[in-house]
Amino acid sequence: HDWKAENELRMDAAALGDDLNAAAAQGSEALRSKKKEQEAIDSLTVVLARAEELPGHYLVDQVAKARGILDTLAPIPAVRAELAAAMSESEQAFKTTDLFKVKESYVWLGVSVTKGEKYHIGPPLPEAQAMLLRLATLKDALMDLKKALFASNVSVDTKSSVHETRLMLDSAIKSAKNA
Repeated sequence: HDWKAENELRMDAAALGDDLNAAAAQGSEALRSKKKEQEAIDSLTVVLARAEELPGHYLVDQVAKARGILDTLAPIPAVRAELAAAMSESEQAFKTTDLFKVKESYVWLGVSVTKGEKYHIGPPLPEAQAMLLRLATLKDALMDLKKALFASNVSVDTKSSVHETRLMLDSAIKSAKNA
């Protein structure tokens, strides 16, 4: 009876080992191609849950490999969603002249891009990096505009350096419009 139970357990472990190897291969392919990560995560989760129910130590290496791939894959969909949200927020920032909103979008997009680089998320990352550079340019231009407005207000009140501050203000306005 014990031999029969042990033999059935070994057969179950062999079948589950094949499933673990297939799920690990699917996960590795998702990591390589940067596509279908969520499907691979779901597959690995299901197979690993089944492996945890199996008594004994038959699949230690396959479970460790699959868990490592799952740990690598798991953050990618969340980071990709965060990056998409940050990019959407940044698009809105380009439609405003509110320096606070632009700075906030710049910081959020910067953090999201850093996470994307850390987890090697793929396709939306280059677009986000380009948007981050454009947002930095806008932020700098708006900060220059704020400084020029302050200097202009001081110049109007004190009647000193009016010509220089007018030129500075014109330049800052052009830079902000271009950004």
